[in-house]
Amino acid sequence: MKAPSCAAILRLDALGDSLLALPAVEALGRTWPQTRLVVVASPIGSPVFAGCAEVWVGTKDLAQRLRESGCEVVLSFSEKRPVLRAAARSGAPVRVGFDPGRTQPLKSLWLRAALTHRVPWPNDPTRDPGMHEVERFFLLLGALGLDQPHTPPHLRFAPGEEDRAWAREFLASFDSPPVAVQWMPRWTAGGWPETLIGEVVDRLEGPRIVLFSPPDQPQAEPWARQRGLAWSCTPALGRYAAILSGCRALITPDGGAAHMAAAVGTPVVDLFFQRHSTHTVRRWHPWGVEHRIVLRGDYIAGAEKDLAERLVASAEELCRSNSAS
Repeated sequence: MKAPSCAAILRLDALGDSLLALPAVEALGRTWPQTRLVVVASPIGSPVFAGCAEVWVGTKDLAQRLRESGCEVVLSFSEKRPVLRAAARSGAPVRVGFDPGRTQPLKSLWLRAALTHRVPWPNDPTRDPGMHEVERFFLLLGALGLDQPHTPPHLRFAPGEEDRAWAREFLASFDSPPVAVQWMPRWTAGGWPETLIGEVVDRLEGPRIVLFSPPDQPQAEPWARQRGLAWSCTPALGRYAAILSGCRALITPDGGAAHMAAAVGTPVVDLFFQRHSTHTVRRWHPWGVEHRIVLRGDYIAGAEKDLAERLVASAEELCRSNSAS
């Protein structure tokens, strides 16, 4: 289609989801260089898009803002009903999004009126279309008749020089780059005990650091201090990315941390659940960076020691591989 004067991408989701949308957003900007490109993002995801688009934060009065902006194209990367409703009411003549079809028949019926261009995508892990999330977003660009790359580009998030300088100073106390472990509540999903992350950290040899986000600080900081561990907690996404870029590897349950590590080129040991892992690993593994996948089931007594050993062994193997390359 002809390049519009204004186009909006709606991606009001978590950090990892925002990062995975970045290659498609950047590709749209390159394809339509004269178009005013707006990304509507969540507070945590908004810094991801700062270098490639005009960024709006939040859904307040979103439909009205889209109408007033004169956007001719709205692409809803988000599949949440409030975001899709804003797209439907935006007044844009071209509205693009995913359609779950028979897996959500009532929503699919509503989307026939809400969107002008619907990309089939079943909301059912047993009907996996076999794409990574990065590749999936390029389908929305394809619905506009735009060329799609054979292989989408890697994630790239570049911290600013001030953030990199801060991270260099922070990491200067280490004799060599540390292995990072992301502290997050997801370690205890599936009934796994809080001791699991401790088992992982205790088995790591050499420099190590525990990372956590501000919401987790009340629990994570005392835990790290009690063990005498180096730790970092920063609300600044650029600083977080800069620290990750200075680490040898990251060990984490699947989530935003894994995708940020991929975006700065740091190898990842990514922990997934066994259930539906053929689907989840293919769709959300770290994109474009060396990684190892470790699977777990629901917890059974004593299993944390074996899982910790597998995670650390994967990290050691990753570090050896990275050193040899």
